[in-house]
Amino acid sequence: MGGPPARTGTALRWAPFAVLIAGWLALYPGVQWYVNPDGVAYTALAEHWLGGRWSAAVSGYWSPLLTWLLVPLLAIGVTPALAIRLLLLGSAVLTLVALRRLALAAGVSEPVTDGMRLVASPILVWASLFRLGPDLLIVPLLLAWCGVVLGPGFSRARTAGLQADALAAAAYLAKAYALPFLAVHGLLAFGAQAQLAGSPTARRRVLAHAGVAVATLAVLAGPWIATVSAAYGRPTFTTAAGFNAALVSPGSDGNPLNEPGLYARVEFVGHLPRRVLEREFNIAWVQVAPGRWEEPFGNVVTESMMRGTAVVATRLGGPAGIVLDGVTGALVPPDDVPALADALRALLADRALAERLGQGRP
Repeated sequence: MGGPPARTGTALRWAPFAVLIAGWLALYPGVQWYVNPDGVAYTALAEHWLGGRWSAAVSGYWSPLLTWLLVPLLAIGVTPALAIRLLLLGSAVLTLVALRRLALAAGVSEPVTDGMRLVASPILVWASLFRLGPDLLIVPLLLAWCGVVLGPGFSRARTAGLQADALAAAAYLAKAYALPFLAVHGLLAFGAQAQLAGSPTARRRVLAHAGVAVATLAVLAGPWIATVSAAYGRPTFTTAAGFNAALVSPGSDGNPLNEPGLYARVEFVGHLPRRVLEREFNIAWVQVAPGRWEEPFGNVVTESMMRGTAVVATRLGGPAGIVLDGVTGALVPPDDVPALADALRALLADRALAERLGQGRP
């Protein structure tokens, strides 16, 4: 005879959350200054939204949800590195919640479910501190989606279609690849639910849920798709796929970051104590400020000139009135990569010239 289902105690049920929070708090002080390239991109876009630079804020490559969630935190003064980690910590907590609901709905016992979550907790600590991007953001959304569309009571739930595609739209806005994945997965899931429905009435409910799901997705994700399409002048829901395909397609030069010798010449030093930072600045003989948007002043330019360092800056905003082209540095047009490269090449090839410009002696 079968007994009652195995249950776990309160301690094991909450242990994954305790491991997650304790691990995050223990490791955060040591990594608080680390930001990966994706984290820089998302926080920069959030600052564009916050500053009202709408055209710069719309990107077909970077999905918008993480950026939008960052905006209110940046607005109240939270530092970008902490803001993005707090959001990812919240996503990690929701992942533990969604994983438990999905596993229990699938018939997994409580002890096994909570054991899985306990094993997952250290991975979530790592992801929320080091994977600074939307990868963790999408995980609880996909788990919750599966819990809705694969749940045994799907045909009876009155708002199942609305829930399913609200989650699908959020997943797409978090990471664009979710849209084609969920389109295929949703077709298969709704089809399976229709086949498993016990009556024509239940089958009609499943099909009605599918219709509501499509309509909800169009309402929630459609405006962003229209915005991206207008920005790029063609119908598209993301440009990330084309960009990455171009990096690996036959005949491609590959990812420029993998260019031989790049990492032998470029060192990513992360956060430096102030005295070490000052020493590194004093060693440099060229400093680059390639701004793309107007800023009223530009402290980095004046600080470089105070140290006697030649400056290469864009002819835009405050720096255009501070740097004397050919006297204290070089000015190049914004977004003109060849001109920027030429200016840098000229100074890096002639240290004496760079030092004269740093002293204001052309």
